Amino acid sequence: MKNERIFRLLKMITLLSDKTRRWKAGDVAEFFGISERTFHRDRQILESLGVPLYYDKNKVTYEILDTFNFTPPEFTRDEALAMALAAQMAGGNNFPYPGDLKIALAKMLNSLPGSIQQVLENLDDKFISLHRAGVDLSYYQEEIRLIEKAINNKYTVTVDYHALGREDSVFRKIDPYSLVYENGAVYLVGYCHLRENIRIFRIDRMNTLEMSEEEFERPGNFSLDNYFKFTWGVEKGEMFTVELIFTGTAARLVQEFNWHPTQEIESLPGDKLLFRVKTCSMTEIKKWVLGFGSEVEVIKPEKLREDVVFEMKKMLENYE
Repeated sequence: MKNERIFRLLKMITLLSDKTRRWKAGDVAEFFGISERTFHRDRQILESLGVPLYYDKNKVTYEILDTFNFTPPEFTRDEALAMALAAQMAGGNNFPYPGDLKIALAKMLNSLPGSIQQVLENLDDKFISLHRAGVDLSYYQEEIRLIEKAINNKYTVTVDYHALGREDSVFRKIDPYSLVYENGAVYLVGYCHLRENIRIFRIDRMNTLEMSEEEFERPGNFSLDNYFKFTWGVEKGEMFTVELIFTGTAARLVQEFNWHPTQEIESLPGDKLLFRVKTCSMTEIKKWVLGFGSEVEVIKPEKLREDVVFEMKKMLENYE
């Protein structure tokens, strides 16, 4: 994960700036739970950013020269407020790193002037984030950390995975590429050896998880942005174009939000709205459509229209 590497690089600067200890590559790797190869990649990133690293050939150690001065950033009132609000919105057990978030926020608050601290201390009286449905990720911290380690070291993992809709679990061997946080859950994106394709796995549906010492190479042309470009959430299937007509309050609501990067909205006579989008998530967008009840009609594709009609008939049976 990009954020995890950023935090590691910042901590690495602090460690290598400490003049009371000299660090070997293996020591740094052990401290962060990464391979020496990953350390050297991180070292190259620091050097490219202008951090003056010195390698002592006799002691085989690394340090940062005294000429480099790393000082905490100075936040303005609005910048600090934005950080605190973001932390509040992401807080709770639905966030992958609740403990780290609280510590980071506390460090930021302690570095601020008293006048700004006073503003932020009363933040809960002025701005709150309401409860959102999501997986309680406090139970899966160990799994998330292990997968992060496997991603950083490029080690294959094995899982006993219980997919939604299946009665039994299936053994999977996965090359982990990235972790994705979406709609209150954390997903692993990686190459599944069983399916011989890139797949998505929800962390809380893994009955067992083990990291092997088998190394893999992530494809150089793989991009998370491209992979999820047309998904409605995380579901990935065949691409199709959706056309929906909204009426009533739904027509007003739909145009107030940015639902998808590919969306197009067109006003129609009679206060109606034509909503067009390209996606590859049939089940996810079907559930979204059903949430608008009688104020939406599916124009295309025909498959989505048929699925919505079928689902509505099944719903009606529950009340007959």
